[in-house]
Amino acid sequence: MDQILLNSTADVFKKEYVIKADQADENGRVTCGTLARLMQDATTAHMASLGIGVDTLMEKDLLWVIVCTQININRLPKSGETIEQYTWAGAEKFGMQTRRYAFFSKEGEELLQAASLFLLVNKESRTLSEAEKETVNLPLVEIAGEPKLPKMMQKFPSLMFSKTHEVSASEIDYNEHVNNAVYLEWADTIFDPEFTEEQEIKEYWIQYDQEIVLGQKVEMKYASADNCAYLKGYVEGTECFKMKIDF
Repeated sequence: MDQILLNSTADVFKKEYVIKADQADENGRVTCGTLARLMQDATTAHMASLGIGVDTLMEKDLLWVIVCTQININRLPKSGETIEQYTWAGAEKFGMQTRRYAFFSKEGEELLQAASLFLLVNKESRTLSEAEKETVNLPLVEIAGEPKLPKMMQKFPSLMFSKTHEVSASEIDYNEHVNNAVYLEWADTIFDPEFTEEQEIKEYWIQYDQEIVLGQKVEMKYASADNCAYLKGYVEGTECFKMKIDF
């Protein structure tokens, strides 16, 4: 993407970060879980700047729920590196709200792009709400060369391995379910370190199918094949999320 275009486009939100040592792996590369948290932080800050932040939505008994995210990586930021993140809201697609992201180094190197699909839901009933009726309209932006929206379907092989994880209080956010970044943190730790450390991640795709809450036991089934890693999470036999990592 053209960073000059991003800087000159109204309603594109920009925020600068310095990658800390605890946000990187043993090789000094930022973890995917950290990327998700940075995207989440910028989204929250952007919404707050528009007067429709978390507190405002909570007053309306509303929350945004991520349905699917795809991250395309040129190079992962490194520990100690200063990066600039841009984010903007796009037109509705498939009945969902869309949002894009772009990361650059301080020197102007494009590091990665990402796109997400969101739904607005009622916090108590978890039923869908309509953004226009709820007066949370966002200024919509379309930029040449912006990231493509994530696919809603991916092919998965048979998943040979399995681990079980019980959700802890530290993994729950203000929406009373597992924070979307935590799923990526699970992926950062579940695969054999020797497998992940020797390869460069090119693409990260995740789809959230059903929320996971405190105390639930998540069965994570995973495998690798053809330079890809696959992970699915189940609670009592129901599929709750799925991920695909391309190397």
